[in-house]
Amino acid sequence: MFRSPQNLDEAVDEVGRWADSLPGDFAVEVTGFDDATVIQVTGALTSSGLVLRAGLLVTPGRAVEQSRCNR
Repeated sequence: MFRSPQNLDEAVDEVGRWADSLPGDFAVEVTGFDDATVIQVTGALTSSGLVLRAGLLVTPGRAVEQSRCNR
């Protein structure tokens, strides 16, 4: 599903398309910091009500790290 985005805007678009493909109501939030950008997806799956939170930390060198929010 994921391609190889070449810049931050493409990465945000890619995550947005992925979130739109999920069966439920999901929001994508982008927070910029001086040294990185965080792309977060939050929502719930329609069939089970399972809450999903996912985050990507994108640094200026385009390194991407996955993060998990446990609550």
